[in-house]
Amino acid sequence: MDSEIGSIQYRRTTMTTHQLKKFWYIIVPTDILFALLPILIKNHYGGIAPISGLVLNYVYQFTLITMIVIISHDYIIQSAKTLLCTSEKNIGNTIIKSFLLCFIINFIFDIAIAFIKMYIHNPISMNQESVNIYREIAPIATSILSIIIAPFTEEMIFRGFIYHTFQKYGVIVNCIISSSLFSFVHLIASIVAPGGTFSDLIVLFIQYLIPGISLFIIREKYNNICINYTTHMLWNFMMNIIFTIIN
Repeated sequence: MDSEIGSIQYRRTTMTTHQLKKFWYIIVPTDILFALLPILIKNHYGGIAPISGLVLNYVYQFTLITMIVIISHDYIIQSAKTLLCTSEKNIGNTIIKSFLLCFIINFIFDIAIAFIKMYIHNPISMNQESVNIYREIAPIATSILSIIIAPFTEEMIFRGFIYHTFQKYGVIVNCIISSSLFSFVHLIASIVAPGGTFSDLIVLFIQYLIPGISLFIIREKYNNICINYTTHMLWNFMMNIIFTIIN
């Protein structure tokens, strides 16, 4: 099946059943292990130093990148080649449009979330708190992690493997599952943190669900993981600038 970027027609890239099986049998268990590791360390040793947490995050991300590239290098290369077949002008226009689409969707829903936080309930995201702490002790390393590294692994997992796994069930089901899992992963630290309430988790879930939905829409519209990665990277870059100014 074909789609278009700008005025250039290209063939859709997809993952094989073999690649998807490797994802669920190899990458997912590894992902769960790394997610549980900080919790186990906290329970047995009373916590983990911020610099150790940042190093653990780097080990986690590079482990994922290695496995992702080994399993799906041909998919990544084909996606890049497909995008590069278009003219530089069309690539630029597509990236600008996808970023603006992401910005508009998030901006509209962020107004509602901001209202909830201001007048009803204002929970703290432990995921964002960790990033803020990492930024204080190692700003450059944290920026590289959040702007360049994390968007690649997140896009490959949620808009790559998971997207293709549930694609056969239709767009709506696929969007709900992939976006909900994207949100849930960002909530793990808040779920296990003491003092959190159910209402905290609901507000935070919606807060992370919206970016997941917007990135899914971009994935569905342009059907190229490289566009998603670039958009996600630009979004995190913008958010890093905003947090830096605020702090």
